[in-house]
Amino acid sequence: MLVWAADLLRDEGDKLILEGKRDLSRIAADYALIHAPKDNDATSVHKARARLGRLDYIEGDLKSARRNLLSSSFGVPKNYYTNLWLGYYYQLSGANVRAWARYFQAFMVTNDSRQRILAITPLCRLNNDPAFREGFTTQDAIELFEGRLPGEYHPIERYTREKDKFPGHARLVEMFINSASYSSSGAQLAGQGLSEYFGRANVICVEYHIGEKTLLADGRSNQRMKFYEANGYSAVLDGTNAFTGIDEFSGPDEIKMKTGNGEPSVGVARVRIFPALREDSIEAQPRQDPKWSIEGTPRRDGASISGTLEIKGPILPTSARLHVLLCESAIMAFEGNSLMFHRNVVRAVLSPSGGQALGSDKANRGFEIKADTVKISAARTSALAEQAAKRPWPAPTYIDRRTVQLVAFVQDMETKEILAVRRFTPVTGKKEN
Repeated sequence: MLVWAADLLRDEGDKLILEGKRDLSRIAADYALIHAPKDNDATSVHKARARLGRLDYIEGDLKSARRNLLSSSFGVPKNYYTNLWLGYYYQLSGANVRAWARYFQAFMVTNDSRQRILAITPLCRLNNDPAFREGFTTQDAIELFEGRLPGEYHPIERYTREKDKFPGHARLVEMFINSASYSSSGAQLAGQGLSEYFGRANVICVEYHIGEKTLLADGRSNQRMKFYEANGYSAVLDGTNAFTGIDEFSGPDEIKMKTGNGEPSVGVARVRIFPALREDSIEAQPRQDPKWSIEGTPRRDGASISGTLEIKGPILPTSARLHVLLCESAIMAFEGNSLMFHRNVVRAVLSPSGGQALGSDKANRGFEIKADTVKISAARTSALAEQAAKRPWPAPTYIDRRTVQLVAFVQDMETKEILAVRRFTPVTGKKEN
C-alpha cells in the first residue's frame, strides 16, 4: 500500500514528536522528503522541510532550523504550521518582532478555532511583555497588519471639512461595546468612522467595554452604561441622545432612539448607527459655542502622567461633575475568535465615581491628574486573573504609554447634558520650573 509523504507526516511524524520519539519522527520526515517527488501533493517537500525545521529548533539546532523553515516558507508562504513554527524559532533566537509577525501570519491563514488559539497565545504574551513592548509600539503592530486593518487606508484629512460647515464645539460620543459579540462590530466601526469623518478634535469618541466574556471589560464602564440605561450596542451623543440596540435575540435587527425628552421611536438598522448620528444629530443639530472650556497641559514622564485641568467659564450648575478618562488610542485584542484593533478604549477612570464635584466658586474648579500606566496595567492584570485563568491567551493588560490620551468632560448629572469636552495628548517630559 502506498503511503503518501504528506499523510505520513501528518499522521505519524507529529504523533511521534508528541510522544517524545524525536529520532523516529526525524526518520519519518526524512522519508517524506525523499519520497515527496512521488507525492500527488506538490507541497509535500515544503511541509517536510517545515517538520524538519521544527525538530531542529526543539533539539537546539537553530541554524539548521532556520534553513529548513525558511525553505518551507518560500514554497508555502501561507501555510499555517510553517508560520507558527517560524514564530517559535524566531522567539527562541531572540528576534521577537519577527516572531510576532509570524504568529500573526499563522493566525490570519486559518479559520480553525484551535489553530487560531495556538497562534494568538504567544502573540498575546508578547503584547503584554514590557521589555518587548518598549521597542514595539502599537503603531508598529498596525503597520504589520499591512492593509488588513479597516480605516487605515485613508488619512483623516480625506474628510477635512470647512470651518463654516461645522459650527459649534466638540461633540462626545460614548460607545458601549461588547467585543465578545459580533453584533458590536458595527458600533465600533461607527465610532471610528465618526472620528475620521469629522476629525478627532470635532467628534471625540470613546469605547466603554462591557460584558462578562470580554477581557477588556471594566466595572466603571458598567456603571456608566447603567447611568444611561444603555446596553451593549449603544452610542450616546452629548449625554442626551442615546442610540440603543435591541437585544440580538429579541427581534428585528433595529435600534431604538431615545431623544432628550425620553420618547422612544424606532430608528434605523444597527448598521446605520454612523449615518444616523452623523445626519440626524451632529450635522442637523450643531451646538453653539460652549460657555465652558477645559484647559490644561497634562505631561507624561515615563509611565507617570500628571498635570492640572481647570474649568473656565461662568458659574456651573450644582449638579455639574468633571469626568476624566484615561484611554488608549488603539488596542489589539483577541475576542470571539477574531483579532481586532479597538479604538479609544477607556482603560481607567481617573475621576471619582460619579465624577468630580465642581464648586460654584470659579477658583475651585481644578482637577489634579495623577496616573501611572504601569500601576494601571498591574491592577488590570490582578482584576482579570480569575477570568484569564480560564483562557489560554492572556488579556491585553499592557498599556502603551505612547498611545495614552485623556478625555475630560463636564456633565450635568441631572439633565445628563455634556457641557464641555476635550481630548488631551500628554506632552512628553517634566514641566520646566
